[in-house]
Parts: sequence; structure tokens; C-alpha cells
Amino acid sequence: MLKTAPGVLVRRSGGLGSNANVNLNGLQGNAVRIYIDGFPVEYLGGGYNLNNLPGGVIDRLEVYKGVVPADKATDALGGAVNIVSRKLYDDKIELSYQVGSFNTHRASFLASKQIKDDFAVTLEGYYNYSDNDFLMGNVRNIVVDSIPDRFGNGLIPAIRVDTLDTVRRFHDAHRSSFLQVGLYWSDLSWADQLSFSSNFSNRFDEVQTLNIAQGFALLGRTGETTAFNQSLNYVKRFLDKKLELRYRGVISNSVQATKNNNLNRVNWNQEIIPAPRPVDTLDVETEGFNHAHRFSLSYTINQNHRLSVYNFYARSRFFRKDNRNPFIEVNGEPINRNELPSFFTKNVASIEWSGDWLDKKLSSVLFGKYYFYNAQTIVPFNNSLPNLEVEDSETGYGGALKYAFTNRFFIRGSYEFAVRIPTEREVYGDFVNINSNFNLIPERSDNFNFGITYEKSFAKFFRINTSLDGFIRDTKDLIWLTPDGAFQQFRNNRQVKSLGVEWSFRATRDDYSNVEFNLTTQERTYQGFNFDEVTRQDPAFIGSRFPNTPRFFYNLQLNFGIKSIKRTLPNLVLYGSWFHVQEFSITDEPLNGEPEPSSLVPTQNEFNVGVGYFLPDNRLSLSFQVNNLTNDLELFDNWRVPKPNRNFQFKINYQIF
Repeated sequence: MLKTAPGVLVRRSGGLGSNANVNLNGLQGNAVRIYIDGFPVEYLGGGYNLNNLPGGVIDRLEVYKGVVPADKATDALGGAVNIVSRKLYDDKIELSYQVGSFNTHRASFLASKQIKDDFAVTLEGYYNYSDNDFLMGNVRNIVVDSIPDRFGNGLIPAIRVDTLDTVRRFHDAHRSSFLQVGLYWSDLSWADQLSFSSNFSNRFDEVQTLNIAQGFALLGRTGETTAFNQSLNYVKRFLDKKLELRYRGVISNSVQATKNNNLNRVNWNQEIIPAPRPVDTLDVETEGFNHAHRFSLSYTINQNHRLSVYNFYARSRFFRKDNRNPFIEVNGEPINRNELPSFFTKNVASIEWSGDWLDKKLSSVLFGKYYFYNAQTIVPFNNSLPNLEVEDSETGYGGALKYAFTNRFFIRGSYEFAVRIPTEREVYGDFVNINSNFNLIPERSDNFNFGITYEKSFAKFFRINTSLDGFIRDTKDLIWLTPDGAFQQFRNNRQVKSLGVEWSFRATRDDYSNVEFNLTTQERTYQGFNFDEVTRQDPAFIGSRFPNTPRFFYNLQLNFGIKSIKRTLPNLVLYGSWFHVQEFSITDEPLNGEPEPSSLVPTQNEFNVGVGYFLPDNRLSLSFQVNNLTNDLELFDNWRVPKPNRNFQFKINYQIF
């Protein structure tokens, strides 16, 4: 759903359940914030996420480029996606089930019951499972041969690199489940809206490999996350509805565990590859408790002006636990390091003024933000327990203008000095492969956006809409994962500038038939480096392209409704999509140099087709879809991870009442 939006690429690191990386306006990773109903997804307990959320529970997707509305009140660097969930408060039960290739099963349900005029109960949940054992092509593979030693006394192992035409993934299964119950009140004397929800989520993943280009996979490593989450939402309007108070609070408990059970490095034929050093056994987990609160107060001055203040506060307490080796000795005394807490605090305060001018032809927004964060932990070191702490604050600001020549023709522009606070994982590491870094500072970026939109209707049955947009991003102290000996570490080691243009066109006949085309061209280049170990590579890297960032891509969406021909025909829709991404490199390359062939992601063309049928009252819908129609094994996702080969999925959605 999301990757069809103009200027957006969604790349995953495998099949169902794998991590999703959203590329938007030259930004990617944590620079693009994901929200559920306006609340940051990282504080919702782990049940909701782009990588496992079923489409049936989504009402719509909102994509923000440039200025992110202050009511989100967090630290998006210049791009955000808000997933708006469906709201069911009347009597309704809706079920869906999807089955597909690679032993994929997805089920979801939504139910609501209105007990009284001002009170309703909701229940929703989903379950996902997939083996993710799809085919991959042209895969680097490490092979161990036995050769005579130089003295002729016996055989010794010798490693060589081979290439396999096709290979099937293994040890990559995903399972996730989610269950939530909600209570909703409205029109109370002390609350216009009040809702409470409680949910449970669980996900389990077999971890196959961290880098397919290495030529080997892992067997025996698994990850599992279990979380409980409670949420309270309150809305009240005063002074003849001119003053509006909103509050949402979330409390979450979660446990994330990583285990190595008989861990082995194997090649793609599942033959054991000797490791250069013994593979560490792992039984580590992160047990966390966090609470987050968003508060807003808005006052409508008159019909044209509105003043709002927002505040988002979040605090996490967590324990990093090594269940195999929990005790260490400090000054001759045993210390259980699993009981040493870490804390992470974030606060973003903002004020926003919005106004309309010239008979509402001109709209304006001005805002300012104050960012603060604090991270602290106790680390056993050299017979002591020193307290490590980092604290930082920044100020951001910006504004936006839109002028409407008519209701269907307008121009717009915006500027923001945006700030992104480092995440917990970036500061503390992951206790497995990534080391901590308490020297991180927030990313900062000067963001400019501009665009023009035009819409035209022809008679009553045909409408076109087109937009042309441009953006500039000048990012300082970009946080990037870099090598740190045998491990990795996030560092503020790069300055990057992004320039881009997007064009979108949509022609609509009716609800059943339309065509949409989106095109993006962008350049993301190095402007400088902060660390000697990077700059010593070569000054020629200044001005070179940033790695793992597609430069040119477009997509075409077609929907053709049989009912559009004659209203008495069935509600049948044929649809198809074409995604094109031009060649790019996943590694750094000098300005005038050539990238390594193994680092190139070739030009890709992905084709998907499907057919959907639905009853006139929309209570029953059926769909059948074929993905990667041409069975192209040279289609790749994030960091050159292969996409699934040709696969099929069938889905049924039924609304009981």
C-alpha cells in the first residue's frame, strides 16, 4: 500500500515479518518516523509495525514530506508515515483470511458492539505465519574443500567461493500475533471522547543471516518479542468548542530475547563452514518498561487563526540480561549485571500557529520545537560500576505556505530546521552485534520543500490530478552504522545533501477504474565526514553518492473495473502494478570511480497482477494476486537482499454484519 505513494520506496530485508525500511524524499531508516494514529510506533509495545500489520485493520495511510505536523510532536527529521487504523463503534464483525506461497497464512478480525448510545466495546486481532523459504538466484556461496597439506601427510580444509544459480532460503520463518480489547465512551459530561485499550503481542523469528553477500547463513539463532500495552485517550472541548484538550498515554512492558541454540555457520547447501573463532552462545534478552504521554491544547482564536501547544514525553527503563553469564566480580564481590538498569528519556515540546488569509486562499503555519533527551546506564568496568550518561537538547523551527488559485490548483512551500534524537538502539547497542555509543548527538537537517498541484474534472465521470514536487535536505551529523572491530557501532560521521524531484499523475473514471503513475529522481551525496577513519579513505568521496539509496524509480498502477462498463455487470476489478528501480550501489564509491560489481543492485522491473471480486454491499470480497509475475530472481530489497520469487496469494474478507 505504502510503496505506491509518490516519492516513497519500501524495502524489506526478506519475506513476511522482515524489517521494513521506508525511503522518503532522500531520507530513510529512523529519519522517517512511523506513527499509529499519530503516536510513535516504538512506544506501542511491538504489536503494531509495518512488517506485520494486516491491511484489513488500516483505514488509510498519511505520508508527510518536509514539515511533519506539530501535533505528532516528536523528532521526525523531515518525513513521516501515519497509519490510521479503522474505527468500529457500531455493531459489526469482520473476518479475513489469506493463504499464499511459502506456507504463508494471515488471519485478522475486527469486532465491535455498541452497548449504549455513549458506550461501545471493540475487539481486534491478527495472526501471521510464513516459512519464507523462497528461491534466490545467483547467490554467493562458500564451499569447504579437502586438499592435501604441503607435506602430504593428510587433508586440510580449504575455503573457496562459488556461485549458485538458484537456492532456497531456510531457517527464516516468521510468526506474529496480536490481540486487543478496547472500551469507548462518547459525549460524557467530563469527556467528549474517552477510550481505553489493552493488547498483547508476540512475534518469533528464525534469524537466517545478517548479510547474504557473506556467502553463508546462520542456523540456530532465533529472536522473540512479547509485549503488553495499555493506552488511554481523552478529548474534551471547552469555551463553546474553541478550546480543545487532548491527551494520550501509553504504558508498555516488553521482553526481547535472542538465543543461539546449537548455532552453526552453514553455506547455502546447509553444509557447516568452520568459523575463524568459536561462535559465541547467546541467551540474552532486554526486559523493558516504558511510558509515553502526548498532550495538546489548541485554541481557535477566530475562524481563520488557531494557536496550539504540544508536548510529548517518554521514559524507558530496561535491563540487558545475559542469562548464561549473569555474574561478574567487582572489587571481590559478585555483581548480577542483569539487575543493573538503564534509562532513556525523551521530551519534545512544540508551539504552532496556523492562519488563513485572503479569503482562505493563502494558508500559513509557523512552529517552534524544543528537543531534549537523556540516556544513562551503569556499566561494570575495571573493578568499578561507573555511571555513563549523555544529555543533549536542540531547538527546531519552521513554517509552511500554501496558495490556492482555485479549489483545485495550488502551490505550496515549506522550510524546517529539523532534529532527530538518537534511538535507544543507537545509543545502547543491541547486546549482540552492535556496541553502545554515549557520544552520539542528534541529527540536524535544513529541509526545503516546494510543489504544485492541479486537478481537473471532465463531465461527471472522469478526473485527473497531477503534482510536481521538489525537495532539498542538508543533513549534519547523520547517524550511521559503521564497523567497530569485530562488531558495529552507530556514529555521527557523515554530512549528506539530498536533492530530488517527484511527479505524480492520476486519472480516475470512477471507484472501479483508474490509472496512477509516480516518478522520482533524487541525488544523495556526501558533503563531509566527521571521523578520520572515514576521511582517510580518499578525499574523492566528497560529492560521491550515498550508498544504498536508489536514484531513479517509478511505479505504474492500473485498476480496471468490469462494472464500469455496465452497471449490471459483477463487481469485478482487474489490477496490475509495475515497479521500476534504476541500478545503484549499496557501498561507497569514489566520485569518479566504479563500484564493485558485487555491490551493484541491477535495474529492476517488478510486475504484479491480480483480480478482485466483491458483493454490491461490500460484505464479501475475494482477491487473487500474483507477485513477481515474471519470476525474476534478480529483484532485490534493502541491502541487496533478494525478493521472493513468483508467488501467489488468495484472500477472503467477510463482514458478518
